[in-house]
Amino acid sequence: KLMPGKFGVPFCFGVWEEKNKINVSILALNENSKLTTKATSTLKENIAEYLADYRMVNDYVTIKNGQVINLGFEVDLFVDKNIPRGEVITDTINAITAYMDINKWDMGDNIYLSDLVETINNVAGVLNVTDLRVYNKVNENGKYSFNEIAQPYIDEATRQIDLLGRYTLFGIPNGMFEVKYPNKDIKVSVST
Repeated sequence: KLMPGKFGVPFCFGVWEEKNKINVSILALNENSKLTTKATSTLKENIAEYLADYRMVNDYVTIKNGQVINLGFEVDLFVDKNIPRGEVITDTINAITAYMDINKWDMGDNIYLSDLVETINNVAGVLNVTDLRVYNKVNENGKYSFNEIAQPYIDEATRQIDLLGRYTLFGIPNGMFEVKYPNKDIKVSVST
């Protein structure tokens, strides 16, 4: 059942239960349509008021800000020499941006990178994805969130994420992945 608009509307939310405690995490959008953890206390109070009618008597509801996990990608491609490199690079950045569009995902979703590789392989001029590296973008003078992915890093300095041989970014119930600055955070290298 959807919460009526009069209560306010978060962009996305995650819900999970722990020992009769219902946890709700919410994320909002800022003025640039990027994820933010700055949901108003009024919105949180309104959600709690709305949920009060639907919870069990012994359930306790907590409503907190979710986590934004900012990502960066580096992709190495083998491309058709008859297609302009700049065109392939631009189309690849656009394909990754579209794949990672926050409107297509929910909090807690896993990102399956084999699907992303398939998307990139379908870009005109791409013959093969030879490597894909994913980075956790953290803080950098306030440009990104402070949240870190739960997976280990291959390199602590660059925050390259260890994909654990599963080619998956594992979501957490209160978190959502975002590529905040696609033109800066997605780097494409090509060879013919």
